[in-house]
Amino acid sequence: MGPLTYFANDTSLQDAYLNAADDFAVDSEGNIYIAEKGLNRVLKAQLSTVTIPSTEPSPDFSGDGKVDFTDFLEFAGEFGNKGSEPGFDTKFDLDQDNEIGFGDFLIFAQAFGT
Repeated sequence: MGPLTYFANDTSLQDAYLNAADDFAVDSEGNIYIAEKGLNRVLKAQLSTVTIPSTEPSPDFSGDGKVDFTDFLEFAGEFGNKGSEPGFDTKFDLDQDNEIGFGDFLIFAQAFGT
């Protein structure tokens, strides 16, 4: 996975402190906005590169051959689920860590629009 930059102080997002990501969005330029309601802030990050595993699962959750808003809505509905919870769907666990979290979102965001 490539570097992310947290624009408040141009540090690597990997080194930035994230309390708890409550929500996220991606704009048309590929910027990622991460809301932390507990700290009353929004982080803006720019993704340079992400490597998508060549094996399943695919971020094309709807199976229509493109990664678009329909897939995002499905993904957002599963965000935060863990493998230990009933109804956990592994197709949304893109980084295969048994949790649908920020790592999965980064993989999805890189594929968005393809």
